[in-house]
Amino acid sequence: MGKGFVFGILFSIISASVFSEEVTPPLLSKGRIVADIPGDSLNPNPLELEYAFPVSTWNQEELFVTLHRGKGRPDRLAVWRNVQGKFRAVLNLEGEEGPDFSYFDQVTSFRYKGNQFLHVPLFYTGTGHIRKDRIYCVLPSIALQEITFQPAPEGFSKYLKKGEGIWKGENDFFSDERLSFEFYIWKEGDGNCCPSAGKVLGTYKIVGDVRWDTKTNNQVADFKMLMDTFERTAVKDQ
Repeated sequence: MGKGFVFGILFSIISASVFSEEVTPPLLSKGRIVADIPGDSLNPNPLELEYAFPVSTWNQEELFVTLHRGKGRPDRLAVWRNVQGKFRAVLNLEGEEGPDFSYFDQVTSFRYKGNQFLHVPLFYTGTGHIRKDRIYCVLPSIALQEITFQPAPEGFSKYLKKGEGIWKGENDFFSDERLSFEFYIWKEGDGNCCPSAGKVLGTYKIVGDVRWDTKTNNQVADFKMLMDTFERTAVKDQ
């Protein structure tokens, strides 16, 4: 069985981001999951390994993250569970169009109030610093579940004054027990390069918990990540 065929199965087996309880992806060798993914009839360019690294979980198990990238093809990002030296996919994501349009940045792991999370950032090319962030809870079963995430600019929008806007994406900084952000505010007449209405620094919080769902007989993550504190300062004060 060719490598391209195996990866084709993995990426067509599910339409959502994470594998359902009913789907059991095959166990693959480490060599297989880091190997280049051949081109296909639509695009002959292969997807080559951009990065691969392990992530230790709270219960001493291991996840393994891989990102493949190729000319004119969407990024493919996967998270695998290490099962005695073999690897089973628990998350597969595909970028939008090719890397000239969007690309996955570095995946990071952080802990917050006793729970572990993965941060998967997707950036869009251009001057707008537009981004789409996904946050996943690492459940005790080592399954991943995406949680609700409200970006800080969205949470702050109710505090904007007339004529003000947040024209570009924020910068997020996630580490253990510290979830912070920064972004700028533009006003009418500002150039795209030069926001003059203010800079906002602040923190996020994660509310909720892991609970047992009696309907599915599985653990589920009932979390939301929201803006918590913020401080607005003048741009000249940065």
